[in-house]
Amino acid sequence: MLTIIQQHHIKYLYEYKGMSLRAIAKETGHSFQTIKKYAHKEDPNPLPTPRKPKKSKIDEWLEEDQKMPPVSLRAVQHYVGQQKRDIYQESEEYLPLEHSPGRHRPIFAVLHIKMRKRSSRKDFF
Repeated sequence: MLTIIQQHHIKYLYEYKGMSLRAIAKETGHSFQTIKKYAHKEDPNPLPTPRKPKKSKIDEWLEEDQKMPPVSLRAVQHYVGQQKRDIYQESEEYLPLEHSPGRHRPIFAVLHIKMRKRSSRKDFF
């Protein structure tokens, strides 16, 4: 029995790449009967269908773009910035991220080390 990954690979080669059963058998090293079994097997977890590009929609956008007068990138950035300020101006709710400098105490640590009747002290901050 083949693993799920091998089964999906066979189905992918057969359905999406359009390879023949014999070519798949030759490439994968499995027998023709095994390839035939898994290529025609109904899968409870089917592979996603390949997406076809929406060429017509892209062509429409390009045609609309041709009708527009030429605009510089800076003008578009300025307009988008203005629109964002207008849209988000109504809901400026945020917490101020401020602190008073010098009010917090630094964290100190002292490490005492004893080795062979000798002790030392290390200060960390």
